[in-house]
Parts: sequence; C-alpha cells; structure tokens
Amino acid sequence: MRLSREGRRPVYKGRSRIRLLEISVSPVELFAPLANRNGSIFLDSALVDRFGLGRWSFILFDPIFTFSSRGDDVVLQIGRRLKWEQVNPFVSLRRSLSLFSVAGNPSWIPFRGGAAGFLSYELGRRIERLPAGVKDDLELPEACLGFYDTVLAHDHIMDQWFICHTDFGLKRPDLEARMREVKLQVAKARKIREIEEIEIRTGPLGSNFERDQYLQAIKRPNAISRPETSTRSTSPSASRPRSSRATHGTFTSGSGRTMPLPSRPFSSSGLSRFFPARRRGSF
Repeated sequence: MRLSREGRRPVYKGRSRIRLLEISVSPVELFAPLANRNGSIFLDSALVDRFGLGRWSFILFDPIFTFSSRGDDVVLQIGRRLKWEQVNPFVSLRRSLSLFSVAGNPSWIPFRGGAAGFLSYELGRRIERLPAGVKDDLELPEACLGFYDTVLAHDHIMDQWFICHTDFGLKRPDLEARMREVKLQVAKARKIREIEEIEIRTGPLGSNFERDQYLQAIKRPNAISRPETSTRSTSPSASRPRSSRATHGTFTSGSGRTMPLPSRPFSSSGLSRFFPARRRGSF
C-alpha cells in the first residue's frame, strides 16, 4: 500500500457506527479489567455540572498504532513492529493523521475515535526556543499518542453506555467482535466488584508474645527477620494478589537518545505496509 502524504487523498477511509450497550457498570468498574491492556486510556469525567460539562467519560484500548517522540526521534509502533525516523514530530504526526479519514456521521457523542494521549511541556521546544529548566533524568517520551478505532463512551446524565467503532478495512476486530469483547470485560468487572464488596472484619491488633520475650528475641542476631518475632493481627484478614506489569525496555535511536518502549523488534519500512487490508478494492 502507498503512504499518503500531505495534500493527497487518505489511504484509509472509514465510517463510524454507534451502538447502545445494555450494561450496568460504572466507568471505573469497566476500566478495571482493561487497565493492563495495551494502550488503555481512561478519560474520566471529574464532575457533571448543570450546564452539562463533564457529561462524558471515555475508555480506549488496543490502538491501531502508537506515536512516540523525543526530540527529532519518532517511533511508530504497529502491532509488534517499530518504525523509527528522524523528523520534526509535528510533521510526522500530521503525516500519520493524513493517512486516515472518517466519513461524515453527525453524533451527539463528542469523541468517537482518533488520537488520544499526551503532549508534554518539553515538546514546546519544537515550536519555540525555551530554556531547559531542570535535568531530564526520567528520559520519558515528549509525546505519546495512540490512534483508536473503538471507543466506549459513558453518558453520566442518562447513565448509558455506547460503543463507537470505525472500520478502516484493516485486519482488526469489527463492531460485533468488539461488542462481544465488552460483554466479557463486563463479566470480569462484576467479579472484581463482588470481591471488593466482601466485608473484611478486623479486630484490635495484638502481639503474639510478651514484652520480655520480645526484648530477648531482638538481642539475638537476625532476630527481626525471623517469623517468631513478627507482630500480626489476631483477627482474620484477606488479601488479593497483585497483578504483575509487563517489563519495558528502552529504544535507542540513531542520534543516541533513548526512550522507554516495549522490547520488540523494529523496522524502518513505510508505515502503511504494516496495515494489511481485510478486503481489496478502492475506497
């Protein structure tokens, strides 16, 4: 597939569809099982006022591709592949956005798909000359955006869920597959809610041995780390295992800069070749 440049017709044209979801979970509950998914984002409404501001919350996951930049080093991640280029990040971002277009489909939902992420304050140095205030010891990307074709939108006023999906003709789950996936995530969210609703009753804390025994125990070498010297609760308690997070590596560009990225192989080929079409024909 050819790569669309600025001013040319987009390569991937899509049409968005919206469906009402008959589910009864809060945005926080639904996002819980999706939090560890690749590229998951939760745009939570802080407050719904009398003017309708803050009416919507959005959940996004599984982006088509991600955009990360640091200086002039830009990394585009498409599935398991990485494409690196040295260019002004705004030029690369404009070029990436020009690949896609969505047919007009008026809707009351303000965000139905597209780019979501963050642009840091340091990215402003690509627009104007600004002094470096502090040493950059974290080496985080200056910009990180995901491009999403599926959005879960929650209307806080009507207490309704909607799924917005745009089909660009790529080999990705369609609207029906996404709806089935959401139902599975709702079932997981309800299980998590049931576990959190279990009442854990705890009584007063107490020691499992007397003061004199404790003083004698701490005089012995390495006594503090021994099980018999620990202080524990006399009441039953429950705990939940914590989920492990994936370990990320760093990507080193041609200019020597590094940025945290998943440790995956990369290729310097064109961007559009990584989007295999599900169907043939012109759009």
